[in-house]
Amino acid sequence: MRLPFAEELQETETTFLNRLMRLNIEFKGADYILTKVNNLTAAAGLKACSPLFDSRMVALSLQIPPEYKLSGAQEKAVLKAAVADLLPDVIVNRPKSGMVMSMQQWFVRDWQRQARSLLLNRHAAIAPYLDQTLIREWLNYRGEVFPRYGLKLWLLVTLEIWLQVNRR
Repeated sequence: MRLPFAEELQETETTFLNRLMRLNIEFKGADYILTKVNNLTAAAGLKACSPLFDSRMVALSLQIPPEYKLSGAQEKAVLKAAVADLLPDVIVNRPKSGMVMSMQQWFVRDWQRQARSLLLNRHAAIAPYLDQTLIREWLNYRGEVFPRYGLKLWLLVTLEIWLQVNRR
């Protein structure tokens, strides 16, 4: 997906932070997040609006001096300050979560048996490299608690299939 204002973004690359912002907006935003949002909403017969990707909002954000965009390691400092009196603190200051597809539910519902068979097989290509006990705990949703275990399992399954296909 190509943003309609991609050319204007290049003209505002006056600082390292703006260059990073442009890359993030164009590749992560347009090619990843917005594609998902557009596909999901279109499937439901809806059209989503992404106000933070509006060309006027992007142009304005690129004019803000870098020292105001970051407050230490806190991203979106200006945006958070702008909405602090409108939204509860628990929303404004929550940890970053990203737009996560529900891999956990998908694994539990549809892929648990296949993933177990692929990853815990004694002939698994990843077996010499990864701790099978840890993988078993992840597949049983025990042990270390982490918010994206489904994504980690998906990556392991993808790696295992790739290694099997590309074995020499």
